[in-house]
Amino acid sequence: MIFYDQRASGRSAIPSADSASLSFFVDDIEAIRKTFGIDKILIFSHSWGAIPVVQYALNYPDRVKGIIFCNPVALSKEYDNITLEAQLMKITGRDSTNRSIIIGSPDFKAGKADAYRRLLLLSFQYSFSDASNFSKLKFELQEKYKDASNLLYAGLAKDLSDFNYYNSIPRFKFPVLILHGRSDALPLQASEKMLELIPNSRLSIFRSSGHFIFIEEPKRFYQEVVLFSRMINGYSK
Repeated sequence: MIFYDQRASGRSAIPSADSASLSFFVDDIEAIRKTFGIDKILIFSHSWGAIPVVQYALNYPDRVKGIIFCNPVALSKEYDNITLEAQLMKITGRDSTNRSIIIGSPDFKAGKADAYRRLLLLSFQYSFSDASNFSKLKFELQEKYKDASNLLYAGLAKDLSDFNYYNSIPRFKFPVLILHGRSDALPLQASEKMLELIPNSRLSIFRSSGHFIFIEEPKRFYQEVVLFSRMINGYSK
């Protein structure tokens, strides 16, 4: 498995402002494929990662062996209101207060990564089917997080202001596996629409998971991914 930090994310450097568009994200994937000398790649994407992966597959269909979408965001903005409503239903008055405290703190105003981390954790706390699994979510932010995020939001704003890939994904000829956590705020209808439109696709619903199925149902998640990968690569067992 090759894991990489997308540009301006994780340990990757912050690029110039004119290279934060979706086309550069796609070029990065192709550059990685070429660097490792792989003829065709099986791509795994989680959440927003579905967008650059779909665009890559449309640009380089002959270089894709298969795709695994894990809790993919909707491929158009038509489900935005449903997602927002699902998120708002879970927010309490205390959450709003805590959010205001973090945003008003000196550390947040100074762009400290830990303050942004606490804000993200506040947003992610309802992303689980079992609330006790929230404590298993571990991540760190680089100190450059504020500057990197601002660059990405500005650079990707045009690409993400109005997009719709549902008319394009029927062209996919390779196998596709869609993994969806039943308690995710991202609506199941969006994943079901992908299933309907992609010819060689399969949808697996995780009924005891939210947005992070690899945390809540790791054993089944591993089994699904390995089984699909072996099928793609022609293993008999």
